[in-house]
This record gives sequence, structure tokens and C-alpha cells, in this order.
Amino acid sequence: MPNELKFIKQDDFSAKIEEKIKNEEKRRNLLKNFEVFHSSQLTQCSRRILYRIAASSFKDDIFEEDTQRQIKRKWLKFLEDGNIAKLLDIHIEPADAQYRIVGNVDAILEIEEKLVVFMAKGLSPDDFDNLKSSNPPRSDTVEIMVNMWLTEVESGILLYDNKLTNEFSIYHVSPYQPIIDAVCKKCDDLADLKIAGILPKQPYKDPNNKECSICEFNKTCWKSQQ
Repeated sequence: MPNELKFIKQDDFSAKIEEKIKNEEKRRNLLKNFEVFHSSQLTQCSRRILYRIAASSFKDDIFEEDTQRQIKRKWLKFLEDGNIAKLLDIHIEPADAQYRIVGNVDAILEIEEKLVVFMAKGLSPDDFDNLKSSNPPRSDTVEIMVNMWLTEVESGILLYDNKLTNEFSIYHVSPYQPIIDAVCKKCDDLADLKIAGILPKQPYKDPNNKECSICEFNKTCWKSQQ
């Protein structure tokens, strides 16, 4: 046990602040709408998406979300202050009622007379190094392409930021209709399964694969297979 100091301690006052922070975390997470299909989650396992919709509550990392928001603000300010881009709109949540898809777009920019859906993502140093030797994650590619479709903008810019070193990497994304068609079909299928109260067949042989290992419903999902 560390030595107790009179001038720095965890007491009733600090405990009250800690409790208020935890309550605010719960409040923000309850505001999230999981009755729709979010563009950032469309490449996830269908079972995971349906489990999330059925959950009465869901915990997300709101502090990481705040970090990501700061990174987005930093780059938007830099692009606008440097006369690299004109900011036309910010924090947009486009939606399609037919397929129940909702997106989250950092900004719509005008760059060299071209409208652009802009999305910035902060990465850990390891993830940033991995990005250098491969393409951007499929989930990010699908997310921005769906957001382009929802906003009817023909170009997208994905900017990755190394959270430690401020290195960055930029990708230009163009529309690809087969991906949009596949997304719409998946959302149709998910809606039908939700109405029927049915989960799709488990797509993996065991719970040790990469997607299952990070899924918040891992135990529930695999328990149902036993």
C-alpha cells in the first residue's frame, strides 16, 4: 500500500466525481440508437449486429470517441486554415430509410472544385505501421463509401493520423456500386431476420478467430451454439 498523504487522497469528494463520470458514461451510451444499421459496423458479423440491436444497453469507449473527435477537429482546422479545403458542412448523419442505414460523416469539403466526404481516424503507432504495408481496413473503406452514397458525393478522403507521432496517410476513395449493392442486401436480410427473431448461422468454426475475439457478445453467441 502506498503511504497516505494528507494533501492528496481518494475521499468522498473524489468518489462523488468518479460516480458522476460513470453516470455520464451510461447516459451517453443509452442515447445511442442501435435499431438502425450504422455505416461503421456494416462489415461486422451479422450475428453481432443483431445482438447489438437486441441489447437493452451497450457500453462504448466514450473517451476514445473524444480523442477521435479532437483528431478530426485538428485536421479540419488545418485544412481550412491552410486554404487546402473549404468546409461546407460538418458532423452530418445521413440516413436511408429504406435500408435503415445511418452514417456519420466528419465533414463535406470542397477541394479543387470537387466535393469530398472527409473522414479522419486516429491510429495507434502499431496500427499505423500496419497500414503502411497493407490497404486500409475493409470496414473503413465500406464506411466511407456508404457515407458517400448516402450524401450523394462522388469522392471520399480517408485520412489516418498516428496518434503518437502526428504522421499521416491519405487515401482517395471512389464509388464502387457492387459494394453498395452488397450492403443494401445485407441490411435487407438483417431486417428480415430481426422481424422473424432469428439469428443467422454462426459463420466461424470456433470463438478464437479474430472477429470473435473482439466481439462484445462472444460468450453469449458461442454459448448458444453449445
